[in-house]
Amino acid sequence: MFLSFVYADNITINSPSVIVVEVSTDRVLYSKNATDKRKIASTTKLMTAMVVLDNCSIDKKTAISKRAAGAGGSQVGIKAGDEITVEALLYGLMLESGNDCAVALAECVSGNVEDFVTLMNNKARSIGAYNTNYSNPHGLDTEENYCTASDLAKIAKETLKYPELQKIMGTKEIEIKMGKENKYFSNTNRLLHTYEYCTGGKTGFTNGANMCLVTIAQKEEMQIITVVLGGETSNERFNDAKNLMEYAFDTYSMVDISEQMKWYVSIPVYKGHIQKYDRHITDNLVLPLKAGEIDEIYVKQTLLPVITAPMLKENVLGDIAMYIGEERIYLTEIVLEYDIQKNTVLDYMLNGIRHIFDVKLELF
Repeated sequence: MFLSFVYADNITINSPSVIVVEVSTDRVLYSKNATDKRKIASTTKLMTAMVVLDNCSIDKKTAISKRAAGAGGSQVGIKAGDEITVEALLYGLMLESGNDCAVALAECVSGNVEDFVTLMNNKARSIGAYNTNYSNPHGLDTEENYCTASDLAKIAKETLKYPELQKIMGTKEIEIKMGKENKYFSNTNRLLHTYEYCTGGKTGFTNGANMCLVTIAQKEEMQIITVVLGGETSNERFNDAKNLMEYAFDTYSMVDISEQMKWYVSIPVYKGHIQKYDRHITDNLVLPLKAGEIDEIYVKQTLLPVITAPMLKENVLGDIAMYIGEERIYLTEIVLEYDIQKNTVLDYMLNGIRHIFDVKLELF
C-alpha cells in the first residue's frame, strides 16, 4: 500500500493523472488524481509480459495464428504460420508495442486471448491492483480495460521481480529474428534514449487514453516509478515524466532513520504469572525525505492498556506508527512472543509470601 498522496507547489504538470513512488518504501513523492480510473493503452502490456513470463520460458517457440497476425493498432508485422520465440515476441511487445505480439503471446500461454485475460486480472488482484481490469492483452480501448496511476505504479513495481523483463524494457535498440526474417526495433520510450537515469518502462497511446507513460528510474540509491496518464501530446507526457523524475531526485534524498526506531513497550498484566510485559523494539528504515522532514517525525504507540491473562503468543497487542504531519511513514504490529499464563492458587500464595517478606525488609 502506498503511504500517501501529495502535491507539490513548485512543479507544473499538465497531464491529468500522475504519480511518483519511491520503490523501497512505497512512499508517494508526488501525485495528481492518481486514483482516477482511466484507459491506459499499451501500458497494459506490462501485465501481459509478466503473465507470459510466469507461464513460459523465453526460448519457447510458438506458431503465429491469423488472429495474432491480423491484430489491429500498432504491429511489428509478424506473419501467420511463422514460428517465433517468446523472447522475440516480448521484444516486439515492449519496444515497438506490437499488438500482434500481444495476441501471439496470449495464445502461446492460454490458447486464446480470453483465458489469458483472466490470468491478467488474477495477477492484478494478487498484487493489490484492485482498481484495475483488463479485457485484452494489448490495451486497445474498451470500457472494461482500465487502471489508475496508483495501480500502474504497483504493477510497474512488480516488473522489478522479472530480470528478463527489465533487460527487455531497458533495451534501446535491437535486431532480432522474427520468423523467417530479422527485424530492427527501437524502444518507443524516448526517455530511455535521452534521460540518463531512466532504466525502463512502457509507452501507450489510443484515442481514448491519450498519451500514457510508465518509467522506472534509478539515481544513486533512490529508485522511483513514474506514471503519466492522459497527456495531450507525446511531448507533454515525456516532459511531465522527466520533470517529475527530476523533482523527485532533486527534492528527496534517502535518509537512514534507524536511530529514531528504538522503542520500549511496557504493559501491565492482570491475573498473570508476570506483573507486566516489557519489550525493547528496534527496527531499521531508509526513507526518502525532503530537507528538514527528519525533524518533523513523531511516534504514536497504540497498545492495549492492560493484558488480561491468560493470553497466547501471537496475539496482537497494538502497533507503533511513525508520522510526518498527517502522513504515516511506518507501521509495525506488536505481537506477543510467548504465552502469558493465568495465576494459579500456588502463584497467589507465593506472591503473598513474597509480599510479607518485602514488607519486613522495608521495616528493617
